[in-house]
Amino acid sequence: MVEVVKKKTGVKIRPFNMKNFEKDVQFLKDIYNSAWEKNWGFVPMTDDEMNYSAKKLKQFAEPELILFAEIDNRPIGVAVTIPDINQVLKKLNGRLGPIEILKFLYYKRKIDGVRSLIGGVKKEYRNTGIIAVLYYETEKAAVRLGYKWCELGWNLEDNDLINKFDMAIGGKIYKKYRIYEMRI
Repeated sequence: MVEVVKKKTGVKIRPFNMKNFEKDVQFLKDIYNSAWEKNWGFVPMTDDEMNYSAKKLKQFAEPELILFAEIDNRPIGVAVTIPDINQVLKKLNGRLGPIEILKFLYYKRKIDGVRSLIGGVKKEYRNTGIIAVLYYETEKAAVRLGYKWCELGWNLEDNDLINKFDMAIGGKIYKKYRIYEMRI
């Protein structure tokens, strides 16, 4: 299926380029704002918000796990996955002194899972299968880097396409977050 989508759409997948950090962060923001604009409660990210988030994530990120989908050299989709740093943070008991920094560096090498933070394509490329290609390539990269599991986070309950895809690749729902709205 992945090869069919690649051939049909002409999509190319590439990793985040740390040498062009600011440019790729801008691409990420543009895709994010396009892909999520119809989601409940969505507020577009500003440059300052995206730059702040990107700089914070940069210290944990592995560029091979942040993938862009491009058509005609234009970024149209993104999947952002990072090592599950929570595995390390649990061992630090909420502290970050000199000893904990050494522990952090030691345990960081033992992380065996990743967390997929976001994945999406610009609205004009929805229902093309490109998101499946991004997740497939992310999985290949994660396995190549030695990771054993992945947690996909915060999929909207009514996003049938991605939820069906998650189930088709063996995913299981083990946690649900709900947001309720009430007029005051």
